[in-house]
Amino acid sequence: MERKLKVLAWSDCVFAPTGFGTVSRHVLAALHATGKYQIDQLAINYHGDFFDTTQYPYQISPAKLLDRSDPFGKVQLIRSLQRGDYDLLWILNDPHIVSAVVPELEKLKKEKAARHAPVFRVIYYYPVDCTITPQASQMIPFADAAVTYTHWAREQTLKRMPDLSRPPHVIYHGTDPRNFHPLDAATRSTVRTNYFRLANPDTFLLINVNRNMARKDIPRTLLAYAEFRKHVPNSMLYLHTAMRDDDIELLQCCRWLGLRVPGDVLFPLASSLSEGIPICELNKLYNAADAFLTTTLGEGWGLTITEAMAAGVPVIAPDNSSIPEILGNDHDRGYVYPCKELTWVDNAGYRPVGSLEDILNKITECYMQRNTSPQREITSRAMHFVKDHSWEKICVQWVELVDQVSHETPAKAL
Repeated sequence: MERKLKVLAWSDCVFAPTGFGTVSRHVLAALHATGKYQIDQLAINYHGDFFDTTQYPYQISPAKLLDRSDPFGKVQLIRSLQRGDYDLLWILNDPHIVSAVVPELEKLKKEKAARHAPVFRVIYYYPVDCTITPQASQMIPFADAAVTYTHWAREQTLKRMPDLSRPPHVIYHGTDPRNFHPLDAATRSTVRTNYFRLANPDTFLLINVNRNMARKDIPRTLLAYAEFRKHVPNSMLYLHTAMRDDDIELLQCCRWLGLRVPGDVLFPLASSLSEGIPICELNKLYNAADAFLTTTLGEGWGLTITEAMAAGVPVIAPDNSSIPEILGNDHDRGYVYPCKELTWVDNAGYRPVGSLEDILNKITECYMQRNTSPQREITSRAMHFVKDHSWEKICVQWVELVDQVSHETPAKAL
């Protein structure tokens, strides 16, 4: 019987309620299902809780176990690779997070080769939501296979790193249509009544599902909604996010804009954010909405965008980063507003941003087209795109790539 290849996955925990966690869960499950790989996970955002080993048949270790001041587990990563004869290291994280560990990985590879020990290969899956900074992206040229989320991200990489000997692959994120899909009218009505207390079926409900951080720019969502509400008072905004995070106080934004909480704006219970909510419940929240609105300043992919698309909800989003690729270069899968201005928020470069007027125009257009044939055509195209890029289909690409890299001549980066 052929030996299973040992994989060390360095990424968010497979059951963490994060985007990285969602991606890790699907990709690692697909690799495990082949029967060819033994998977250990050095898990970021995992605190040692008990978990279902039937659902997650891996050895999972908290990344910060050795050093609580090292939340990404860089120290434990090196120790794990020193002590374990891994065939493959699979990494999912931002370039600036993992770049600093490259010199130690290079040294470790050379040490293993010198004593004729198995030398692990590296696959690095990375997002680009603005620009690539070469000096903080050294994992890309180091990896045996660098993989990014979109063709736009690949272009940005090659623009800033034109001398790469191995250009990055592109593998999209997927969506599971078994989890995210349209619900019947009766269920949708029940959710709107029970969760949102909406007695009037004509109330226009906007939803934004994103973490409250600078890059997501949720205060701009509130600003745009406050303007929209002046014209359409029979409306509500639901923000599936924390009121306070990343030093951003959304309740203060609401007060400044004269928006009532609850009433005009609704937030979830704090516990549902810290613990995460069941996927079926999240699907109900998407379905209850008349439109999904994001004012993000950039997305590597935007999982909540494609989840909303899968649920049959119209998406209103900016013309920046990966979004035109997802919503169609002709904007035929959503309501895309232009980004004619620039802003600086996180030292990742100037980010394109939409004006209040342009955002308001797109919200209004979406509202005016509610329940019309043009809008149904938009959501239909969006749902077809998502089904064409389901996790089931995306993970076939991952298995093929991992099989290929695992059987290449080792130590290419030495």
